[in-house]
Amino acid sequence: MSDERSETVELAYIGRALHRLTNEVASLRDDMNVLTAMVLRVDNTVTRVLDELRAMHTQYARLAERVRVLEDHNPPPKSA
Repeated sequence: MSDERSETVELAYIGRALHRLTNEVASLRDDMNVLTAMVLRVDNTVTRVLDELRAMHTQYARLAERVRVLEDHNPPPKSA
């Protein structure tokens, strides 16, 4: 019913297939390491940008408070 030739698999063929699979897995592992490093770098960048934004907000609030104090001491002249 079935051709005996099509059912025979050579050990060398299996070896080559396993070698190809091993190389592909190693390549995927390398890709995963690169992508993980990229994500970690972006995450660190976002964290630093957020820290900088908070610092700028604090700086702006301090400046706004100084301007308020100056305006309270020197009110603008009333227009006639």
